[in-house]
Amino acid sequence: MELVSPLPAHFYVDALSTLLQSPWKQSGLVRALNTLAIDRQVVVHWIPAHSGNTGNELADQVAKKATEAKITAPEPFLPVSADVIQDAIKTWGRETHLRRWMEGADCADTKKIIKTTNKSIAEYCRGLSRESLRILTMIITGHCLLA
Repeated sequence: MELVSPLPAHFYVDALSTLLQSPWKQSGLVRALNTLAIDRQVVVHWIPAHSGNTGNELADQVAKKATEAKITAPEPFLPVSADVIQDAIKTWGRETHLRRWMEGADCADTKKIIKTTNKSIAEYCRGLSRESLRILTMIITGHCLLA
């Protein structure tokens, strides 16, 4: 018996940027569309935002009401994406590390050479061989035979 494929699924979106994201960082919408497309044809139609399309304007009104609605979830409730939270945590971590580096009284010899924290320097150091990293550490910390 031959299976009949489901009818095509049509989606109308005004968030073109959401659909054009890289495949490594897909939105929930793109992942859902990819899953749906496994067993049916998926057609995505782009509608320019605020162009007078009745359905799109209604969807915008409903979305606005949703942002103004009282939240009935356990507190604290953060209506933000996981990406926003991860970026905030990374930013906080970098800023805290930099502040501690600048304000700390330790590592005085190292701070003479490395004035501030720098991601590219850290990546360079992680790429060194064990022996090269040992020598660099000895030079930076002043634990070598150089005057």
